[in-house]
Amino acid sequence: MSVPQSKLEQVRAMIREGKIDQAGAVAQRLVQSAPRDAQAAAVLAEAHFYARRMPQALHFAQAAADLAPRDAAILCQYAYLLTVDYKGEQAAEVAERAVALNPAWDHARMTATGAYGLLRRFTTMIEHARAGLAANPGHAGLTAVLAGALTNAARADEGYALVRAALSADPGDHVLCSAACVISNYVPGLSRQEALELHASYGRLLDRELPAERAAFANTPEAQRPLRVGLVSPDLRAHPVATFVEPLLAGHDRDRIKLLIYQTNMISDAVTQRLRQYPVTWRLMDTTNDDGLARAILDDAIDVLIDLSGHTEAHSLIALHLRPAPVIATYCGYPGTTGVSGVGYRIVDARTDLPGDADAFATEKLVRIDPCFLCYRPHAEMPPVAPREGGPITFGSFNALQKVNTPLLNLWARVLERVPGSRLALKSMNLEDEGVRADLLGRLGKAGIAPERVELIPPTRTIPQHLAAYARIDIALDTFPYHGTTTTCEALCMGVPVITLAGDRHASRVGVSLLHAVGLPECVAGDEEAYVDLSAGLATDAGRLAALRETLRSRLRASPLCDEAAFCRRFEEAIGAMWRTWCEGDRA
Repeated sequence: MSVPQSKLEQVRAMIREGKIDQAGAVAQRLVQSAPRDAQAAAVLAEAHFYARRMPQALHFAQAAADLAPRDAAILCQYAYLLTVDYKGEQAAEVAERAVALNPAWDHARMTATGAYGLLRRFTTMIEHARAGLAANPGHAGLTAVLAGALTNAARADEGYALVRAALSADPGDHVLCSAACVISNYVPGLSRQEALELHASYGRLLDRELPAERAAFANTPEAQRPLRVGLVSPDLRAHPVATFVEPLLAGHDRDRIKLLIYQTNMISDAVTQRLRQYPVTWRLMDTTNDDGLARAILDDAIDVLIDLSGHTEAHSLIALHLRPAPVIATYCGYPGTTGVSGVGYRIVDARTDLPGDADAFATEKLVRIDPCFLCYRPHAEMPPVAPREGGPITFGSFNALQKVNTPLLNLWARVLERVPGSRLALKSMNLEDEGVRADLLGRLGKAGIAPERVELIPPTRTIPQHLAAYARIDIALDTFPYHGTTTTCEALCMGVPVITLAGDRHASRVGVSLLHAVGLPECVAGDEEAYVDLSAGLATDAGRLAALRETLRSRLRASPLCDEAAFCRRFEEAIGAMWRTWCEGDRA
């Protein structure tokens, strides 16, 4: 016996309305009444998923796939749940079965790209996205996925051109626009004005397509009272954002602010569990849409809401656009303006965003907390600094491969040319993909760096192993136009000096801020020629290299970059200043 379609839709309607337990109970009865009905098993899997019962969700999704092995939709559901549960190999196998059944179906191709993205197999991900676009020209989701995969393969310029072309054809797609915003940070040569206009256009899209009613806030406008401060993020896990926000969670003054965390991603790991031990209120919002998130924030009477993701994956900018708090700011997780009219402030410093210059390229008001907008807590299992044991000078970059581009490879080639016999070591998770590795080696060769001078370091399993790999390099070369952040701090903590090239915007000035904070302004280059000169000069000064390797960790720990108490007080003052402005009548 088959379950009537109306009954299945009833369960899905309950899920949409947030009646998860009721949906699960009804779906359970449907399965009991029709144990051989694949659709009933699939809808029960969906109910378990939204109830955060992943083992049960996977059990019934697999049962549905076994009952209907030629139903592409059911296979896609199972593959998606496997992807969410970090079972990438199984997810890819099931997704491939769905694609084989219906190669032209956009959803099957999207499901496959999700599985291969988890596995960091960007070459295959690109193949699926292109095949899907061939059958579905102009598909916004597949276009964004392809652009993202190209960016992950160190071809951000191609990804950006792709999404900009798609936006020209469909300028009203806010998903494409947000994807273009993210990728724009990696593109060499992009003007600040173009970046500003792109981000501002995203905000205008939201204003036009999703007009937000101004809420009547019940928050008492008292400048000196304790504040309820919300942090919204999908990245409170093993992620750079968690690294830099942990000092605030640990050291905030509980008499001045009460922190509420809105975790918008279901990914939870050991870092998440550690963060949850701090004196904060934790809201798990992983299955809540933007409207629901905004309502929860409003119901919690948040005074100051701080976004930690900007336009990055799984962001909540639509919820922020709905203005669920009197004061809304963005911080740390995104290297530029959001463009969203509901976001009133962006927290930076005077080196990342030069006063009198950067303000004109942000839709938010810039709030500067000096000397550095970040606070770094070294990893608890930091391995000892290992001395270099001879061999050729090795330059290195452990930055995300998205930050690598052809002009940068040419610049690195100039550095190696100035230091005969030197080598280049690169380490990035995305180099797990053989196709990406081969492509990068080919581009390095075209830039003039022979393959025998290049070492591609395999990914490591743990953070201590990753940090120990710094023992293989003498000097870290920062990326441009998107600087490293966590990698710069890690290199310094492992005794490796970093040479950075100062640019004209936040993304290309974070290294400037970090190096000044630890007392290394001499490692900041003002132009490409200086970048080459500084790198080559340091490479030929063995005594200085040895001294830096011996002292950098202690210098870092003693610097403002690691002064957690001072950072927390500066951050609290910044929050307080924003709040006072609202209390004094600037309710914009």
